[in-house]
Amino acid sequence: MLGRSLSLRFDYTVNVLLDLLDTTAPLPKYGLLNTGGPHTPFSFTLAGSEVGVTASFIQPVGGIFSFGLLTMNLAGGANTPFGTYGVAIDSSARNGSGKAYYGDLEFNLYRPSKLLMTDFIANEKGYYFAADLTDGRSNTGAQAWKTPDVPDGHVPDGGSTIALLGSAMLGVGFLRRRFVKA
Repeated sequence: MLGRSLSLRFDYTVNVLLDLLDTTAPLPKYGLLNTGGPHTPFSFTLAGSEVGVTASFIQPVGGIFSFGLLTMNLAGGANTPFGTYGVAIDSSARNGSGKAYYGDLEFNLYRPSKLLMTDFIANEKGYYFAADLTDGRSNTGAQAWKTPDVPDGHVPDGGSTIALLGSAMLGVGFLRRRFVKA
């Protein structure tokens, strides 16, 4: 019975990883931030109910970083020019590159009414995910991703992971697409 309950867990949890390319110390190059206005550090939209949806932060551990705390916001957020989203990852840090979280963002998203990769849906402009990014200096900008369709959205032998690759093309709206099933 224990093995069965473990396999069912994967029907309810998706691992999300935003790989920001170079986050190595002592001078990491990329990070998530608030720039004020209609810009959310990270956002996406889910199909179906958001009741009971929770996020467990792996990177940064517990969502805690030097200047603040990353938390999930089920009221959503915007990321100009890529539209609005139903779920946001917000930062309690103040605006600006100096208060950014420099590191990859990774969290497990859980929904008690099942959660599959196909439950991540495009917003009104056709984007699945968006982030407000910095290059560590004063260059900031939004980036958005369009992920390919997943045939059935279910990976029965080990769960599912959505991996997004951040690029150095900040502020120009350059789209990088990458989807990984683990």
